[in-house]
Amino acid sequence: MEASILVVSVGLQFLAAAGALRLARITGRSPAWTALAAAIGLMGLRRAITLGRLLTGDDTSPVDLAAETVALLISILMVVAVVYLGPLIKRLQRAEEILQLNERLRQEADRRAQAQHALERQQRTLGRLLQASDHERRVIGYDIHDGLAQQLAGAMMHLQAYEAQRPTVPEQADLAYRTAVDLVHQAHAEARRLISGVRPPALDVSGLQAALGGLIDDLGPPKGPEIDFRADVQFVRLPAVLENAVYRMAQEALANACRHSGTDRVAVTLTQQDGTLRLEVRDWGTGFDPESVPDDHFGLEGIRQRAQLLGGELAIDSTPGKGSTVSVTLPIVEAGAAPVAAAGQ
Repeated sequence: MEASILVVSVGLQFLAAAGALRLARITGRSPAWTALAAAIGLMGLRRAITLGRLLTGDDTSPVDLAAETVALLISILMVVAVVYLGPLIKRLQRAEEILQLNERLRQEADRRAQAQHALERQQRTLGRLLQASDHERRVIGYDIHDGLAQQLAGAMMHLQAYEAQRPTVPEQADLAYRTAVDLVHQAHAEARRLISGVRPPALDVSGLQAALGGLIDDLGPPKGPEIDFRADVQFVRLPAVLENAVYRMAQEALANACRHSGTDRVAVTLTQQDGTLRLEVRDWGTGFDPESVPDDHFGLEGIRQRAQLLGGELAIDSTPGKGSTVSVTLPIVEAGAAPVAAAGQ
């Protein structure tokens, strides 16, 4: 009787140990289940040693039948627990996998929504930039028609009058000639003004630093705040598109600082580190919340788009009441490369 109880107990304990090892594998070799399997296996081994001594007669001490019966019942409970815990753990793992999958899907949906929002924002910004570019072209066309073209037409008319009047009324011919010369001078000045509006001549003649210096002179005292300009660069010239884009970004950032910040001091820095160019415009004015800029104020977005088209990025550090810092970081394009032309327009 005692031997039968021990045989069944040993078998059940080894079965429970095997089940615990299986649960350890299911749970990713959990230390808790591994330790439990080892403990149950050692209990079974102890019972097996006792059974062996009983069967060989090496152990003549009486077997406590009640204790072995309780051990048998414990072994049965172990097996039942392991059998029922296996499917339960699998269901829990499956539920956890589903939760993780749902979380990944939610994160992916959030990323796609953010990407879609960013794409729509870029499309709106590019649309506004195109509208602004078209508006600038129309303004230039109006200026040419109402200014330069009229002045040249007037000069041609007076020159024709000069030729017609010179043989008969030389005094009036001289007056027509002088008027024509004045109109040509005016047309020349208007042409220079239009060219400067499209692309400052200083960019072509002297480069980016000189053009920025001229821009700062135009926007500083007595018309605007004190503007400090510091340049620490190694290049002499950059590709024309890059120079024009940096100039336009500086122009927009300075216009925002001078018109809207209420500051009496602005600092502009242009620095180069290895292959990176950094433009920074800082003011000590009213500041603003970058997240609450109205959609119809696309000056900063225009800077951001130009920077992105050239492979760079825009950073805005501003707090209401504490001033603003607008920083643009760009890779320096080699002179032989072909950057995106739209960025410089």
